[in-house]
Amino acid sequence: MRKALVVSFDLIREGEPEIPLAIASLVASLKDSPEYGTGFEVETLSINLLACDTETAVQTAMHAVLEQRFDACDTVAVGCYVWAEAETSQFIRQLRDAGFRNKIVLGGPQISYATQERLPLLYPQADIFVRGYAETALRSAILMSRPAVPVVLAEDVPFDDLPSPYLSGDLPIVRGQGRVRMETRRGCPFRCSFCAHRDLKKNKVHRHPRERAVAEWDFLTSNKVGKVNVLDPVFNEGKDYLALMDHMARSDFHPLVTFQTRFELILKPEGERFLDLAGKMNAHLEFGLQTALESEAKSVNRRNPRDAVQRVMRMLNDERISYEVSLIYGLPGQTPASFAQSILFLRENGCDRITAFPLMLLRGTELFEQREQWGYKERPEGRFGIPVVYESNWFSEDDWWMMKQMAEDLMPNERV
Repeated sequence: MRKALVVSFDLIREGEPEIPLAIASLVASLKDSPEYGTGFEVETLSINLLACDTETAVQTAMHAVLEQRFDACDTVAVGCYVWAEAETSQFIRQLRDAGFRNKIVLGGPQISYATQERLPLLYPQADIFVRGYAETALRSAILMSRPAVPVVLAEDVPFDDLPSPYLSGDLPIVRGQGRVRMETRRGCPFRCSFCAHRDLKKNKVHRHPRERAVAEWDFLTSNKVGKVNVLDPVFNEGKDYLALMDHMARSDFHPLVTFQTRFELILKPEGERFLDLAGKMNAHLEFGLQTALESEAKSVNRRNPRDAVQRVMRMLNDERISYEVSLIYGLPGQTPASFAQSILFLRENGCDRITAFPLMLLRGTELFEQREQWGYKERPEGRFGIPVVYESNWFSEDDWWMMKQMAEDLMPNERV
């Protein structure tokens, strides 16, 4: 019987379940395997970085492995995220220094979006790297012996058959839970050069069956959750989203539900129905516009037709539908003056909920590869030391501080 421990350094906010959706999805899939209970077992450890410092987080993870007495724990799998680089690196290094000689498996965005050649250099203590969606590959990593040299696994995931972590009980919630996350699909059909949502292997959008989404919604509303954040990068795209919304709108209980959306898609024939259903729900729409200037949008492979944005905002305001728009500062060609133009454009068109974030050069994105071309300089910012761009060919560090102040004068946000 192999034993695996899945460790994640998470950002769990007040009112959220103690286990993140991503980890619970992995566990639900692992437990659905025919080998589970006879070939292997799995346990999880989610450490909330909002409630402790780096040293405490690492020691908590170390203690969990020590309790397994090393030999009993065949696999330690760690989810790697941009906000937890310090914790991940220190943890796996201390594991090896303490004498752990079994498998260390790494997955998550920091692994999926790094080049295969760089992975052993970035994380020399690891044995197996899981790239892409991990539900299938993690099972293989747990069942295999420790490889003599690091290996990379990337396996297809049967999205039509993935169990729901809510319905399986692997993501427990209490009645009246403050807020939860839900996904009806993964991946994004668009190719914005700053974004890491797309499927690197097949560049596809993978949709969960509608029946699963409906059952999850019914489960969450029957438990009177307060807020449902739908994680789909673009909810109002493709097929079936209107059928799901129609079911949501007919629920007896209406939690606040947020959808990430795009302006231009609302001008398609189904857009009127989308707004009608949003108006019947307790819905809040989030638009990642990033910039209102078409030249800046073009530089990051994004299409932001200003006339479409204006028309849709007019519709949203007329229908009194709750929405917000987010911007990015630090884009190619951007200056404090042009950033101010984007803010002014939104305000003049009736948007009073605007938020903005500094540009991050995420691994695997086109902008990450173009950082020298654009003269980008980065430095760690905030409590978690996430690298952000603070200087480029178009703006100085002083200019960046001006844009940062403009952003802080807008609506506050919870992102790090």
